[in-house]
Amino acid sequence: MATNFFAGARTPEQRLNIIIGQLNGLKKALAKGRYECSALITQIKATKAGLDAVLEKVLEEQLDRCLKTAKSKPEVKKIFSQALRK
Repeated sequence: MATNFFAGARTPEQRLNIIIGQLNGLKKALAKGRYECSALITQIKATKAGLDAVLEKVLEEQLDRCLKTAKSKPEVKKIFSQALRK
């Protein structure tokens, strides 16, 4: 689900800017008390999906970079263990 959240090849920074815009919109709606419950929940879920997409992209890039520089099997195991804990 998270992989299709953003159409096109956007950078993590561009994706984060979209998420920040969504969060600002949610904050304003809550502050003014102008929202429908279902719309609010939909926006929160969309924001969460966007953040999941950013996480997936960053992890993919970082793991790829780290694995290319790993010198041994124990080092590869350590990299995966650290990524999965976070």
